Amino acid sequence: MPGTTERPLRRDAQANRERLVAAALDAFAEGGVDVPMDEVARRAGVGVGTIYRNFPAKDDLVDAVLEDAIDRLVAILERALALDDAWEGFRLYLEHALDLHARNRGLKELFAARGTGRARKRMGPLAVRLISRAQEQGALRPDFKAEDLRLVFRSAGAVIEYDPSSRRRFVALLLDGLKAGR
Repeated sequence: MPGTTERPLRRDAQANRERLVAAALDAFAEGGVDVPMDEVARRAGVGVGTIYRNFPAKDDLVDAVLEDAIDRLVAILERALALDDAWEGFRLYLEHALDLHARNRGLKELFAARGTGRARKRMGPLAVRLISRAQEQGALRPDFKAEDLRLVFRSAGAVIEYDPSSRRRFVALLLDGLKAGR
């Protein structure tokens, strides 16, 4: 309705919503997005009515989980861009984003299913700036493009699936190969 504004959630209602999103993220990591809503409510320690008051449809919950993940990735990008050393920012972004992915492998499924467009819209301009800065400072290979980040994350995702314990070594090797002036 025109002229109306949404009231902010009460503190306890906001806490319930945050617990539901966190529980859904964990549940989706284990069982995919087909996990029943009552299982998410159980994990969050709330009643089924609470989940449906916050998320009338399963798609609403999936969207909230995606937005939370994108918010985290945007925060990582913003932290990376705040560093004076653009290579350190690029490294920080890759390492932290891949750590997030390794901690919750269900994100890959969520992004593949419905988050790619949203992520590109919010994260794309920041990633382009991060890459440009690293190239301008002569730290990142000049032939690296923003689209190459997809390849980086896909290859790292395959390593995480195959052998999660080798993730850090893989990232170090990857970064070494992307450094300019080798």
